Amino acid sequence: MAHVWMTVLGLMVLLTGAVLVLPIANRVRFPFTVLLAIVGMGVGFLAEGLGIAGHVAQLTQDHHGSGSAFRDALIALVSLDVTSEAILFIFLPALVFESALSIDVRRLMEDIGPILFLAALGLLVSTAVIGIVLNQFSGMSLIACLLLGAICSATDPVAVVAIFKEVGAPKRLAILVEGESLFNDATAIVVFTLLLAMLTGEGGISFLGGVGSFLKVFIGGIIVGFVMARVFCVVIGRLNDFPLAAITLTITLAYLSFIAAEHYLHVSGVMASVTAALVVGSTGRTAIKPAIFHSMHDIWEQLGFWANAVIFVLVGIAVPHLLAKADPRLFLMVGVLIVTATIIRSLIVYGSVPMLARLGVAQKVSQSFQTVMVWGGLRGAVSLALALAVVENELVPEDARTFIAVLVTGFVLFTLFTQATTIRPVMNKLGLDKLSHADEALRNRSVGFAADRIRGSVQAFGEARGLTEDEINAAFDEETGFEDKAFEATVTEDEWIVAGLKAMLSQERRAYLDGFGSGAISSTALRELLMRVDDIADATKAGGIEGYRNASEAAVEFDRGFRVGRWLQRRFGVDAVLARALALRFEVLDAMAAALTARSSEDSAEMRALVGAQGAEKATQELAARTKRVERRLNNIKLLYPDYVERVEARNLRLVALRLEQADYDRLAAQSLIGASVHQSLVDELAEKRRALDKLPALDIHLDATLLLRKVPLFAKLTDSEIAAVAKLMKPRLMLPDETIFKRGDVGREMFFISLGAVEVLLPGRSIELGSGSYFGEIALFEDQERNADVKTLSFCEVLALSRDDLDRLLATKPELRDELRREVARRLAENQ
Repeated sequence: MAHVWMTVLGLMVLLTGAVLVLPIANRVRFPFTVLLAIVGMGVGFLAEGLGIAGHVAQLTQDHHGSGSAFRDALIALVSLDVTSEAILFIFLPALVFESALSIDVRRLMEDIGPILFLAALGLLVSTAVIGIVLNQFSGMSLIACLLLGAICSATDPVAVVAIFKEVGAPKRLAILVEGESLFNDATAIVVFTLLLAMLTGEGGISFLGGVGSFLKVFIGGIIVGFVMARVFCVVIGRLNDFPLAAITLTITLAYLSFIAAEHYLHVSGVMASVTAALVVGSTGRTAIKPAIFHSMHDIWEQLGFWANAVIFVLVGIAVPHLLAKADPRLFLMVGVLIVTATIIRSLIVYGSVPMLARLGVAQKVSQSFQTVMVWGGLRGAVSLALALAVVENELVPEDARTFIAVLVTGFVLFTLFTQATTIRPVMNKLGLDKLSHADEALRNRSVGFAADRIRGSVQAFGEARGLTEDEINAAFDEETGFEDKAFEATVTEDEWIVAGLKAMLSQERRAYLDGFGSGAISSTALRELLMRVDDIADATKAGGIEGYRNASEAAVEFDRGFRVGRWLQRRFGVDAVLARALALRFEVLDAMAAALTARSSEDSAEMRALVGAQGAEKATQELAARTKRVERRLNNIKLLYPDYVERVEARNLRLVALRLEQADYDRLAAQSLIGASVHQSLVDELAEKRRALDKLPALDIHLDATLLLRKVPLFAKLTDSEIAAVAKLMKPRLMLPDETIFKRGDVGREMFFISLGAVEVLLPGRSIELGSGSYFGEIALFEDQERNADVKTLSFCEVLALSRDDLDRLLATKPELRDELRREVARRLAENQ
């Protein structure tokens, strides 16, 4: 075993070399990870040439080293022995977690159909075809060839994500390719495990058994990752005052979820880590303060850089060892493998993706995207890790180990050196690295706007230093401030308006995150707000102005949670769920109205400069119309529960005061007017006060039949005991604004008493408004006829419903009520004639 100093030396030399390689890769526009693999291969072949590779174990036992720093560094690098377990348990969790952390779950779910199809069925088809073809050409056993097919069919998330980040792939394309790469290893690993067991004589395989194993591995990994991530997010949310501790938990989550799934529960560790990262990246955003969330992303990006550097250099170092026993015939088989794998992947992608779109189970994917999906199916660390697992297994026949090691290594090198290095030109040829027509025009205006803003400052700076006019003008690019009027004329007015709306939606989203960071918006409300603003942004992108309007209207409708709460209240008399849903709706609408009002009141010169005066004005008009819709629904709740609104607004005002107070303390500390200990004491005191305001006041929707009955004049003369008896017959309900209570021609089974709110009775030729204390629906019960009018609410209404049977029981004991109701029925019938 190598001494610790030798291991540390190897790691530090490796990371130092990786840092030096990065600017070279950027300068020559060559994929960084591929260049790292080349460096690793150079180190491996150099060690072989100097006779170091075969004597690493002996050389690393020397306490004092070789006496040569270069030779010691080379020995240290080669001694960093890469094994399948090292790749799977040390590097892979960090790499897939970092990659999945930045994936938009909503976008992922939009394309989940083709992603899962390619990750599961596509991989199985590819495995079978590659195995059968190589079996015919190589003469190796079918099981060994199928095992090779499984290893080579799984696109590698490590290689794919790294390359796509460098080339700047379009967002949807990146999600399609990265999503497939992150998911399909579950299929590859279960097929690999089953085939390896067959090859070594340790087990058999059946179709049903294989399907069962796949479902267990795939779904089991998702469940493990989801459960662990939700638990960790709860804990992390309580550590917002300890950012280092919160970020550390995300690192432990990546590894613990992987180990728990892979080692203890024997399901997919990669799926567990991927799912955990997706949960943290989506719901975690609403539990972690924005500043901590951004720091977490920065730290994970750093970890991803280290892991990528180490794994690709080590993979390169392992290449000479894996190719040590190669012969020319095996290199011919590498060519057969490359051709077969490329053809079958092309057929799968070009055939299945359009088919899924035609069947309606997936969105349409352009042919240019499909081409990049074919060419971007890179192989890397995961494939080599599985190949190493075969090489390390002495139960596998020697010829099969050599066959798999050489072919997998050759195929991985082909995808890295050929496909990875040409993916940028391919995307350029297909036009995927270009901005859209409207975005190109927006870019031109941005350049011009920036030039106009800085020209005066540069002029003053140059004059102050005695520069001539020509020297000052030379500071600007020739095209700085240039606007292509002919090109901009091809952009329609609607496109400029949409650009303005998209910009406003981005600002609105940022306002919600800022509100959460300051404590003004709860994590639950933030989730709702982000979901709704993202829905509007998606609809605007897809459907333009009309899409914006439709999605804006849908964003203020009652959601499923509210409707479930209302059903529980009406069916079982349970008020708690409805109360929470109503409180959440108020918080969401209140935050939405505040953000929209702030946008409406801004006089943005930048917006007018970028999308034009007319585009900015029309976008502002659309925003104003949306603001009115939100405020109308918000006012409905304010009118119904003024006491609750007053308590919430007092709490919010207190939070604003505390925030301003801390800003003042921070200013005093920045000016060194108070010391660090005094500042920390003040901040701690404010944090304690904020914690007391963490929870919103509870909303009591007071749907108590006894209390509601006292608001109805018809029952004003009843005693407390009589009110209590009548209350037992009543069913309190909260009716929504614009809700139809019944329609003309319906069978009458209930009458209603309005405790709070108003309804509109729509009769033939006229309408009547009834307010608090009124009642309706009694005519159908007394006259035993169908409803003679439509009735709908004008606002939120608290009503009491009384069934026909309960009405009969009530009037049997209260003849004075019967007489009063009969008189009112006669009066209303006379008015209706």
